[in-house]
Amino acid sequence: MKLHPSKARSYSNGRVYFELDLFGAHHMGGWTGSEEFVSLFVAASDETAPGDMRDDGTCIYGGYVASKANWDKFNIEWTKWVLSWIPTPPGYFHMSEMRNPRKQIEWGISRIKADRNIEFAHKVIREMSGVLRPVVARMSTLPFSPQRGAQGALGRVAHLRFKRPERRPAKVEPDHVGFYRYVRTVADLITDLHPECTRINFMIECKSRELTRDFEDIFDLVRREFVSEDRQRMADLLGCVYAEHKNRPPLQAADFAIWHIRKAMDAKKGTNTGLTPKEQKRAIKSLKGLGKHWDMNDAAVQENAERLVAVADAQAANKKPGKSRGACPDPSDAI
Repeated sequence: MKLHPSKARSYSNGRVYFELDLFGAHHMGGWTGSEEFVSLFVAASDETAPGDMRDDGTCIYGGYVASKANWDKFNIEWTKWVLSWIPTPPGYFHMSEMRNPRKQIEWGISRIKADRNIEFAHKVIREMSGVLRPVVARMSTLPFSPQRGAQGALGRVAHLRFKRPERRPAKVEPDHVGFYRYVRTVADLITDLHPECTRINFMIECKSRELTRDFEDIFDLVRREFVSEDRQRMADLLGCVYAEHKNRPPLQAADFAIWHIRKAMDAKKGTNTGLTPKEQKRAIKSLKGLGKHWDMNDAAVQENAERLVAVADAQAANKKPGKSRGACPDPSDAI
């Protein structure tokens, strides 16, 4: 496999920022961003946030978007260089588990083998950086903290809930807002860069059926918003959102990126990350590689959360069904 340098490129339309090269300036020989893309794109995403919503917490939401053809190529390389070295169980790659000494003992692998596996994962993502397009966001979890309730308008997010017909009310969480903005951002990105695209599917990690249904509802909300904003082209692009388990390579790639960005942010704050010097260098490089990425301040989080809830409540009041999702994805679209 011959490697050759590829200059990192950035793109901005005033709202969306991303960098094509997240971990380094190399990509697979012969695979370029100008390659003829197929019509279907798939965006795989993940999130990380402090479980206790402490005041200094930051939620990071993001992942990679690529054509189905490029995801198929990625899956082949990921399986060859990463998954083939992982015992069963677990049979999948997950950064926090791969670095966990207890898991290493449970799986019967040494720290050296785990580190080698992480290096292979880094290599595959770095070499495909010309065709895997990262879209990453970060937001403060401060507005979601119940302790903020008595501290003015921004405290309202902690108490916002979706009203759902025949369903429990759903509290607004950071990943709700992150996913909402992520879908809109990816649609903006693909509309501008790939006019030949006819559909974008969104893959998320399946944590619970209720959370998956929340994301499906948010996805339908975005589609209706695009229609009301006279952006029919973007509404038509949205195919479906579907949940997969973390044994899917695109979700593992998203986890790899988000984990490194989280560690880089912790290191910048002076937090003890427990990383080796080599790991810390790679994490910092991942953060620098993003260039101008998408940040939401507290006011933006508040605005997005309230907008999301208002549209969801209006839908519940009118009991208007969303667009039929049908089977998602089509078997021929699976990656």
